[in-house]
Amino acid sequence: MGESAPQLVLGVDVGGTFTDIVVAHGHGSARAKVPSTPHDPTEGVLAAVDLVASMLGHDRSSLLPLLARFGLGTTVVTNVLATNSGRRLGLITTKGFE
Repeated sequence: MGESAPQLVLGVDVGGTFTDIVVAHGHGSARAKVPSTPHDPTEGVLAAVDLVASMLGHDRSSLLPLLARFGLGTTVVTNVLATNSGRRLGLITTKGFE
């Protein structure tokens, strides 16, 4: 991928065990998987971006300017709800806005 590379589309899914990434470029794509980092999901996302960037002959700083879109999804909240392992919280509303 040279200077005239088409705009890329990147998608990341942060799961409880793995962080998956795909970059669509032209008529192809590159995919990678890294361990998730529950203490700081950002670390897993950046590791995935670094890995897929290297697969495409880039580093993070040269790949990111080529992106037309960056999509992020996560199952972290779903996992917390399914396992009932999150923190307790409350919601206070005013009358008529319950």
